[in-house]
Amino acid sequence: MKMKNTQTMLSLIIILIIVLTSCDFPQNNNDNFIYTYPSIGDTFTIINMKTHQVDNEVKMDLPDGLQLYGLCISSDKNHLIFAGFDASKTENPICIVDYSISKDTIESIYNTGIQCLAVPRIGTAILDNNDSKVYLYTHKNGLYVIDFNKKETTLISSEIDVAKYFYTFDDCSMTIIKKYITSGFQSASYTEMEFYNNDSVLSHAEFILNQNDIDSVDVMDIAYSPQKNKIFITYLLSNGRSRNISAYFGSYDLETLEFSKGNFTFPWSTRSYTISNSDLLDECYVAGENDTVYVIDVSDDNYSMKDHIILSGKTGGPTTSILLEEENIAYFGCYNDNRVYIYNLKTRNIINQFYAERPYNFILAKK
Repeated sequence: MKMKNTQTMLSLIIILIIVLTSCDFPQNNNDNFIYTYPSIGDTFTIINMKTHQVDNEVKMDLPDGLQLYGLCISSDKNHLIFAGFDASKTENPICIVDYSISKDTIESIYNTGIQCLAVPRIGTAILDNNDSKVYLYTHKNGLYVIDFNKKETTLISSEIDVAKYFYTFDDCSMTIIKKYITSGFQSASYTEMEFYNNDSVLSHAEFILNQNDIDSVDVMDIAYSPQKNKIFITYLLSNGRSRNISAYFGSYDLETLEFSKGNFTFPWSTRSYTISNSDLLDECYVAGENDTVYVIDVSDDNYSMKDHIILSGKTGGPTTSILLEEENIAYFGCYNDNRVYIYNLKTRNIINQFYAERPYNFILAKK
């Protein structure tokens, strides 16, 4: 009887090992982490890519009065660079905060001397032996390059009252400025996309897409495909012609600068449709305010709707994402629900979900 129980126990252990090693979680042997940030505040969440669970929630030790708005990752993937302003001072100066990932601490805070007249946006933090620069813009102050190690602030452009957003290639070789051309600041008419080689310090655009609204697009979000040398976009028709009706999907070839679009539409969303791209699977993933992520086949220029991912329980608000292409994993963050869904792009199913405070910005970094 004892021998039989022992054999039964061994059988159960073997079955358990088989189940665990054949589950949906891919084997991840790197030590990278994903950081999520709500785009405002002093707290961010660290996700362990091996366990696909929250590793830690970090509340930064900031001086009284310092309020943060937005961040970007440094080119060496080891620093989180935040922009904010110091409300304890009369002039509300804009500050750049350098958080060292390897040291788990704030390494420096630089008062730029710029009076904060609007919410600051930052992008493209170059950090190597020669540079420590980040670009900063507010629609009431203009465009600046900030050297947060040398403590230098340089005005690039005094153009104001124009909404601008930064996008950066993963290798930090180029920066895209998404620029809204408006009839009034609150009403975007169309979008131009200015491409800058980062060696130029945003002084001269290499080229401009949708210049003078030649393609009739008002861009929501952008994803870059290194393999195809394209950007994929979600967009509305310019001049409000599709407002409250539908949204669209398209791309630009960065060699020919030609615009292509899908023959399908997305339902209207009060939140922008965000987009991420997998070159390995020839797919894009598009998400708005509802519980559906649309999978787009981008294997050729005849873009088509391939599949849908349902984020069960999502109640609204923006959805953002980050892809781990080598592991065929996508993380979808639902801001209003304080929830992150982990999706296996191969098996087409949700493999985990967990709480994270207002996940909006996703950043892959080294720890």
